[in-house]
Amino acid sequence: MNPEFERHLALARHLFDARHPEDAARECETALRLEPDANHARLLLARALRQLGRLDEARREVKTALETDPDDVDALYLFSMIAPRRAEALAAIEAALALRPHLPALHTQLAAVHLRSDLPWFLRVKQRPSARRAEAAARAALKLNPRDALAHRYVALALISQNRVEEAREHVMTSLALHPENPRSHVLLSLLRNNQNDAAGAESALREALRLDPDNRDLQRDLKIHVAGEQIFGWMGTPAPVVEDDANDAAFKVFEATWGKLPPLWRLPILVAAQIATMTALATLPWHRIGSVTLQTVAILGLLLLFCYLPLNLNYAARPYLARVPSRFLPRDLKKRGKPDTPSP
Repeated sequence: MNPEFERHLALARHLFDARHPEDAARECETALRLEPDANHARLLLARALRQLGRLDEARREVKTALETDPDDVDALYLFSMIAPRRAEALAAIEAALALRPHLPALHTQLAAVHLRSDLPWFLRVKQRPSARRAEAAARAALKLNPRDALAHRYVALALISQNRVEEAREHVMTSLALHPENPRSHVLLSLLRNNQNDAAGAESALREALRLDPDNRDLQRDLKIHVAGEQIFGWMGTPAPVVEDDANDAAFKVFEATWGKLPPLWRLPILVAAQIATMTALATLPWHRIGSVTLQTVAILGLLLLFCYLPLNLNYAARPYLARVPSRFLPRDLKKRGKPDTPSP
């Protein structure tokens, strides 16, 4: 082997292990100029590019390695982690497992692929068959390595996806015991607490994850969303004060002149059609950003507003809310029935 190549590759490995992926990628590129067919250097370059978020370049390097050796298990494993589509990732990891069926990490990665979805989270429908396949793959990994914390996390996620929360608890706590300093273990605990309706426990676990990884923007966002959600639901559980002022009357006048003119039976189909059209459009969109938020985040808020209004289209569900509306702005059918405990003006 070329000693100059070996020197650059060794330096690249050292830089990669020291969490300097940009410098590691530079050294790998230098090494590959000396030995273009060295797949192990090319895969190290792909891993460094993945850490830098340059996924298209990483995929290109892995595909080049697979063209040289289609049975390279490391290349198949890495491609299953960065493939743009779930079907491609599944094909790659299944090919790797056919070559090395006794490697625990491959079974764990198969579980990860089964849990993956190419759709945004708010468009995902619970797919119990995929969750069951993920559970089976993760349990196969645990048979080969019972101390695989990642496999325990995937079993727990699969069980939670199937609403088997109590069964998931053991695997969550095992993962936490094996890797107490891994923030993902605490994020999983937060998910478990949320599914157990323990809001305080979920927030505590998220705060611990953020303490371990204070620069993680995803964790910062998740904690803000959790806290905001608790505040919103707390507010929703408290009766809103009745405000009889000009602004309140003006709002109802606008409502009555627009949406209120539609017959109640027309409103629900219009809202459902709008939701279906919006979700269909979003399913085909990439994850664009508008400043610090994604386009989908804006759309989620719009969908939530639509869903929150759906009960108001059903007269019986709407009555508790309409009790605080001035009677002169109620639909005619409710005026005829009257509003209990609400004096007429």
